Amino acid sequence: MKRVKAIRNLPHAGVVKGDVGGWVEKESNLADGAWVADDAKVYGDALLAGEVVVFEQARVCDRARVTGRAKVWGSAVICGDAQVRGDAVVCGQAYVCGKAQVGSDDERACVCDCARVAGRARVLNCARVYGNAEVTGSAVVSSFARVFSDARVRARAKVQDRARIFGTTILAGAVRVGGNAEICADVTLTDTKNVTTIGDYLEPFL
Repeated sequence: MKRVKAIRNLPHAGVVKGDVGGWVEKESNLADGAWVADDAKVYGDALLAGEVVVFEQARVCDRARVTGRAKVWGSAVICGDAQVRGDAVVCGQAYVCGKAQVGSDDERACVCDCARVAGRARVLNCARVYGNAEVTGSAVVSSFARVFSDARVRARAKVQDRARIFGTTILAGAVRVGGNAEICADVTLTDTKNVTTIGDYLEPFL
């Protein structure tokens, strides 16, 4: 591992020529105007490209790709074949692995705190996954949806629109939750159930 040194100004990262940054294993870990700072590390066949900034103690490794204007910080880990794209943010102690995808186009998806996104799961658009939540399997969280607390979204489940999934809720199978639905309960929804009615709400004691 070796520290990087800027050979030109990178205004998007607040970097001027000559600044010393974080750690990479090889030159091919960085492309375009991407920057790694502080004690962050990029290694293996991982690639940062575009106006990406990875800083603090974050790690990007294996064959992971971070592109666009994405930012990764804290002690977050991006590994496996995971992709972080667009204006996405991954921070805190978040963990993105497998073939998971966070971000799309120019929208700002966010995975933070101790959240985990794994498998072939996708967090798209302006969706947010945080707290101790997990999105795994082929699940999709999109639009302005929120998954947080200790919620689990698994298998082929989809959470979209402005739906909020929290508490100890588990979504699995092919269940879809959308609209302004809120599910906060010690409940597991599976199969092909659809929860789309505006204002759907399960109290924690149900």
